[in-house]
Amino acid sequence: MHKYATKTYLNTTIYESFILDRFYVSLYFFTMITFPYIFIDFDGTIANTSEGVFTCIQETLLELHKPQLNSEILKQFIGPPLTLSFPTYGGLNTEETQKAIEIFRNRYEKTGLFMNTLYEGVIPLCLKLRETGHKVIVATSKPYEHAKAILVQHSITHAFDYVSGSSLNGTNENKADVIKHAIKVHNISDMSQVVMVGDRKYDIEGAKSFGMQSIGVTWGFGDKKELQEAGANWVVDTPNQVLALLDHA
Repeated sequence: MHKYATKTYLNTTIYESFILDRFYVSLYFFTMITFPYIFIDFDGTIANTSEGVFTCIQETLLELHKPQLNSEILKQFIGPPLTLSFPTYGGLNTEETQKAIEIFRNRYEKTGLFMNTLYEGVIPLCLKLRETGHKVIVATSKPYEHAKAILVQHSITHAFDYVSGSSLNGTNENKADVIKHAIKVHNISDMSQVVMVGDRKYDIEGAKSFGMQSIGVTWGFGDKKELQEAGANWVVDTPNQVLALLDHA
């Protein structure tokens, strides 16, 4: 039996020990799998960009003479593309949405972009994974230019092998689009070699659309229920738990 599954359960198999901690059960089975490619989300997984995003959303709605949103609704803007968020959560029509995106990006690039913090432990996680031979690839619906600027801001570009993001012209904005792009660039044909790490259902659903496995993380903007309902293969609470799952190759 694997070292992480050996507690005090004498004369039982891993299947019979129903009271065994679920995380270590997951770890036991996960260590039978190796993922050369780690795709990782940006907003809510690597960086907490909420201050800048929320500020610019409220300013955008104010300029459009639309009602301000409460904090719970604002959280829903982290993850999906703005073309989905503004009509769904802001109640804007198609024309208003296009105008809102223009206003938002202008404000965000001037003030909101650098209003962010890194989640503790995530960059050491990525560096460790790279040191042990994994390819660590950012897969984000955030525009490439914005994600790259934040990596440069914090001097952490060396923690990642590649950044796959959306385009400012509105193409490749869905999670599936940026995952597809990363797959193509790295010429990956076997999806069993890839795992997606992210904090929202969009990350999990994007991975599932390509037959990938996924790890949901709860330190961002999605909760355990959302991630499990989306079909995450594993849900963890800390970067150290992600490392424990992945760093066994």
